[in-house]
Amino acid sequence: MPDIRIGIVLDGPIVPSWIAAMLREIRDSAGIQVALFAPRTDLAGATTAGTPAPCEGLAARATRRWLDGYRRRLFDRHPQLPPSQQPTDIADMLADIGQREISWRPGDEGLEPSTDDLAWLAALELDVLLDL
Repeated sequence: MPDIRIGIVLDGPIVPSWIAAMLREIRDSAGIQVALFAPRTDLAGATTAGTPAPCEGLAARATRRWLDGYRRRLFDRHPQLPPSQQPTDIADMLADIGQREISWRPGDEGLEPSTDDLAWLAALELDVLLDL
């Protein structure tokens, strides 16, 4: 029986522990091959967990800075987060998986991969694409 080929789209390698545990279970399951890890890239060209792209306006940069600061305060200094929400670095788990950033654009039902990325994803012949 052929492996089920899975791709994973995330904001980056730091995820809540429940996602890390789920991905570990998937990776360790017989008959499943994790074929792709794709960090999500926003429309401005920056990874959603990264720094702002230079083409962003002042309001967008200020909002992003505030959100990044809020996330840092929440994850770094908030000891009462439940165990399932504790930040977990999964970079080592993703190290041997093919990686490519995927750019998103507005579509009919929300954001969707750019045309080039969509063609590249189709060529991978994935059975499942998890957008977490």
